[in-house]
Amino acid sequence: MDCWRDIAAEGVAKLSLDDKLRLVDIIESGPVAYGLNTGVWTSKIITQIIEQEFGIGFHPGHVRKLLKEIGFSVQRPTYKLVNAEEKKKNKWIRYTYPNLKKRQSRRGDNRIW
Repeated sequence: MDCWRDIAAEGVAKLSLDDKLRLVDIIESGPVAYGLNTGVWTSKIITQIIEQEFGIGFHPGHVRKLLKEIGFSVQRPTYKLVNAEEKKKNKWIRYTYPNLKKRQSRRGDNRIW
């Protein structure tokens, strides 16, 4: 691959309708069916699949535009405490999480990590 700037604007247009339909089939089948050891698609993984399957280079950031074009939406994972013990879950909700929020507001940014 020569340069990302050469392919950034052209990548979406380079996939034919048949290529897009094939990509939809791959994505709908899931990463495990494709032979990957993950249950979640990421932009980076889809970028690699497009390169392998179609010989077209994409920047991972532009994959999101392509996904939207073919009817998919980008999802952010949510983390749940469903398997946690009730006491630990309550402690986290009542003490740990509020303290994280307090630290965040003191720093002046909106991240929680």
